[in-house]
Formats: sequence, C-alpha cells, structure tokens
Amino acid sequence: MANPNPTTHSNWVIPNKLIIGAYPDPEGPFIPQLLAAGVTVFACLQTDPELLTFRNYRPLLPATVKWIQLPIQDRKVTTDLALLAFTEQLRTLMDA
Repeated sequence: MANPNPTTHSNWVIPNKLIIGAYPDPEGPFIPQLLAAGVTVFACLQTDPELLTFRNYRPLLPATVKWIQLPIQDRKVTTDLALLAFTEQLRTLMDA
C-alpha cells in the first residue's frame, strides 16, 4: 500500500494543509518530498541548542518558504500565551 503522507516520517493533520513530522534530515529525501507536497511553512519546536546538534536544513528551503520557531525544551511545555501567539502566526502564514 502506498504511503498517503508526504514522507515516511510525516502525517497530514489537515489533508493538503498541515503536516507534522520528524526533523527533516537534509541528507534524506524529506525536504524535496515536503516541498513537492506543497509545504510553504516549516514550524520548528526545537530550542536553538537542540538545533545545533542537527544538520541545518534551512539553507535548502526556497526563499518563498517561511520558517518559524516556538522553542520548547525537551520534556517541557510552553505557556498558553506563547502557544496561542505561535498558532496565530502559523495560521496567518498558512492562509497567506
């Protein structure tokens, strides 16, 4: 059976609108697959120190693709206010 999701490490939350998934390793096929699926915004929940431990995929994103971040430390949560601001920003970018 074919995978209905954009990659083997992602799932549609809202079909053809919102995807969740694992960190898109720039050495794998994931960035091209996500872009081919129509992804226009990457929303990162990792902290800056965490990001330093991964290969940087941001230079591979076209200038038309937005990248936003709500850094949440592993095994922690963020504030309701920060999450609300982030989701509003995400919604605005998705609707653009």
